[in-house]
Amino acid sequence: MSPAPDVRTVARRPFRAVGLLARRAARVVARRRGPRSTVSVIIPAYNVSRYVEDSVRSVFEQTLDADRIEIIVVDDGSTDDTLAILEKLAAEHPGMRVIAQENSGSASRPRNVALDHATGTYVFCLDADDQLTRWALQELVETADATGSDVVLGKMQGMGGRGQPSTTFRRTVLDAELARDHLFHAMTPHKLFRRSHIERHGLRFPEDISVGEDVLFVAAAELTARRVAILADRPYYLWRLRDDGGHLSKSGAGFETIFEKSSRLVDLIEEHVTSRRTRDALLRRAFRYVYHGMLRSLSFEEDPQVRAVRLDRIRERFGYLWTDGVRAHLEPHLQLPLWLLFAGRDEEALAVARHVRGDVRRLRYVRDGDELVVNLPADLARSVPLEWRRAGPVVTRSTLVSAEPSSDGSPARLRADVEGRRVRTAPDAVAARLLRTPGGAAVDVPATVVGDDRGTARVELDLPMLEPGTWHVQVTPSWGPVVGQPTKVLGPAGDDRGRSEDLGPAQALTVAAGRPVSVRRQD
Repeated sequence: MSPAPDVRTVARRPFRAVGLLARRAARVVARRRGPRSTVSVIIPAYNVSRYVEDSVRSVFEQTLDADRIEIIVVDDGSTDDTLAILEKLAAEHPGMRVIAQENSGSASRPRNVALDHATGTYVFCLDADDQLTRWALQELVETADATGSDVVLGKMQGMGGRGQPSTTFRRTVLDAELARDHLFHAMTPHKLFRRSHIERHGLRFPEDISVGEDVLFVAAAELTARRVAILADRPYYLWRLRDDGGHLSKSGAGFETIFEKSSRLVDLIEEHVTSRRTRDALLRRAFRYVYHGMLRSLSFEEDPQVRAVRLDRIRERFGYLWTDGVRAHLEPHLQLPLWLLFAGRDEEALAVARHVRGDVRRLRYVRDGDELVVNLPADLARSVPLEWRRAGPVVTRSTLVSAEPSSDGSPARLRADVEGRRVRTAPDAVAARLLRTPGGAAVDVPATVVGDDRGTARVELDLPMLEPGTWHVQVTPSWGPVVGQPTKVLGPAGDDRGRSEDLGPAQALTVAAGRPVSVRRQD
């Protein structure tokens, strides 16, 4: 019998396969290993009596053997029935431990206490109102064993209307890169961590920051990891949107908390990242905090002296990082107020934030001659340079409306709605291309704009004779000389690598004997 591969040897092997094949390859390697790895599931709990039993039972029901799972729940001074429910559950599982402590005010202290008691090869952070899918721990652990990953992310799926970080989970990657694979777009701690990695680097959740403290822990873990893997083939973590206002992440934080968190995040990035391109991509998150957590709050601050002092502090701390490289990674609607801020144009920066009542997602683009520009009040528009008001790369989205059959029943004509995100004006023209997979063949087809309504163009595409296979339809709208980013009308949801959004059905066009024969779901 051949010896089990040493994890250090496995970690050096290239893992470039993606999707289902990648996951299967990882499981095969993991099952050839010797001693079975264990995992400690750590759960902070505070007043979650409505949810905690479902959360813990999702761990009980794992396909990973129960004797390989340790559950550590730290009750943070709950005033409801949470502790009683936990004690009842602990009687059912020999590997479950409940620790009660006085309220600390955040999830950091309970998580750190649990980390101090953890004994598993790996640690998984589960929130007491969320759940794991049955296969989650087994497949996450097998992937970590096979690849030598210090951190493994499993695809998240929202419950109760909560969204998920789709850009990070577009594909399975067994050797993820920080920038290329958008790791900083999914910074919650709901991941599998190698415990020796946590202890080697002395990682703990900061207890002096009450909101968003998990971002700093995750950033430090990923920036120092030998390897990070992403499993995106199916959901692993079910993420709840609570209807009782119980999320600390939704409770808001003051200027000083966000300033400190952003400053420490910048320190971590500068300490561990030498590539300027990667650093610029990761700094995107810090500058989102600058607007959402700082500039927005200052737009409602009534004391002009407080505003002036804090705006100067922002520029002093973050201004040297405000470069073209960083700006390129920020959404266009965020660039304008931050541009004004770092140019020292405080009143205009605050005026933009007030104009949208703090939410820059309300900024819209309108046609002004051959330009697409931010729609601002006339007096503010006059004082802001045109080059700062121009739309950046226009994110587009498209939705299949109908597939009209020909006389023989095949879908000879497609209709789709195409628009630019946050653009009030419908595109003048749309270019369309059919892309065959696999094989890479491309066929340009005429697309006719047959109507528009409130910024959306209705487009018709007449389908030509095609080679047999599966085809996707890609459209690129334009507003005069301004060209939007291409997006797929038909195609697997989320397989675009750019910023365009696939909000239509996850479908593909099937062709046989030269003619399209069906439009079908491709999950």
